[in-house]
This record gives sequence, C-alpha cells and structure tokens, in this order.
Amino acid sequence: MRKNGTPEEDQLWFQEHIGVELEKLDAAFEPMMPQLESINELVTSHKRELRRKLWKELGLFWLIGLLLLTGMMWVIGNNLLWFVALQVLASAGAFWYIVASYRKKGERAWRKS
Repeated sequence: MRKNGTPEEDQLWFQEHIGVELEKLDAAFEPMMPQLESINELVTSHKRELRRKLWKELGLFWLIGLLLLTGMMWVIGNNLLWFVALQVLASAGAFWYIVASYRKKGERAWRKS
C-alpha cells in the first residue's frame, strides 16, 4: 500500500502500476459495433410493437367512450335530475383535480428555487 501524496504523484503511480494492465484489458475486450441491418431490424420491430400498442389503446379508448356515452344517454332518458347531479359531480371533481395538480406543481416549483 502506498501513502497518499500529491494528486500528480498519485496519477503517476497509478499509470505505472495499474494503467498498463487496464490498457491490456481494454484491448482484449473491445466492444463490437452492431451491424446496420440489426439496428434497422430492431427499429422496425419497435415501431411495429408501438403501432400495435397504440391501436390497442385507441380501441380501448373508443370502447370506454362508447360505454360512457351510452350510460349517460340512458341516465338522461330515465331521469333528468340524476343526469344533472352526475354532471355537477363530474365538474366538481374535475375542478378539484385541476386545483390540486396546480397546487402540487406550485409547491414543487417553490421548493426548487
């Protein structure tokens, strides 16, 4: 073990004792560059998977929207008072969510500065 010296002395000691071995190790295990075809195949498969996922999410969005619209049309057809109550509750919930998210965003911005 060696006692601590100046940073320049430490650097020289490291280069003499360990640097050569590290260079040999780096030369022995040089990373291979991927071929262009494999990168293109990876990008193509990723795009295909992403496109399939987005179509699945869009279908789910349309299905949930259709169910919500059907439910709301059924409620408005049966009882107008329940429809108005649901709309007021949904509006109040949306307002509360927006206020809470802005408040949280403001607290985070205040803490950063």
